[in-house]
Amino acid sequence: SPGVHGGQGGFIVRGARGTESATYVDGALITDFNDQLNTVELSNFAVEEVDVITGGFNAEWGHAQSGIINIVTREGGREYHGNARFTTDELEIEQSYGYNNLQASLGGPIIPEKLTAYGSFEATGAEDFFPASAGFNPATENQLDNSGSTEELLPGNRGDRTLGQAKVTGFLPFDAKVTGTYLYSRDQLEKYVPNIGIGQFMTRAASREKTHDFILGYDQQIFQTGERNLNLQVRGQYHLSKFYTGIPLSTAMSELLQGH
Repeated sequence: SPGVHGGQGGFIVRGARGTESATYVDGALITDFNDQLNTVELSNFAVEEVDVITGGFNAEWGHAQSGIINIVTREGGREYHGNARFTTDELEIEQSYGYNNLQASLGGPIIPEKLTAYGSFEATGAEDFFPASAGFNPATENQLDNSGSTEELLPGNRGDRTLGQAKVTGFLPFDAKVTGTYLYSRDQLEKYVPNIGIGQFMTRAASREKTHDFILGYDQQIFQTGERNLNLQVRGQYHLSKFYTGIPLSTAMSELLQGH
């Protein structure tokens, strides 16, 4: 899932730029037209199906030169079901980077055979999100050390991510369906800039990005045979993204810098 942590904001298809591919979620184009990039992130529990089209796509797809990534989010079924998963490296004997990840989902019928709902949530945090990053590391007590470290935590390299998804599906007479999808992502981190020493902590190296997407859909099957089918799809979408950047502030960082 591209985004702040991914560093690209788009998918690279057939060697093209990230701005030359298009990402669709539940039939709606997910693109921030300020920079022509996809800034929406989805948790694994939120995804039902992913199709990657690398060329020769039909007329229903557009806004792309290199490829299409089509994502279908999960929806509630006829029975209630849920999942939960927690991952951590803080039990690791040799090295921990303070990584913790929680994923959870729940879905099922609201009105049997007529209305279903599904929701998923994911939260990730790490004291050192990029252990291989190079830059000034105050934990080594050496201001001239620009090599970074995979054995010591880089305190200015922390980050966290929150993802949320909710989907309501209504089944109408005459093979029609309406859907409402909400997507939320919040991604923030402090990231090292290599080879600037203690100046790292006087740069605008902290960033936070939030996105909200509301997608309304209507699907109508007009006819279907063994050789042909005709369907009507209508989509409406609202997208909001906010990006903040600044100088990172942290009590732990201040304590480490006091002796330098």
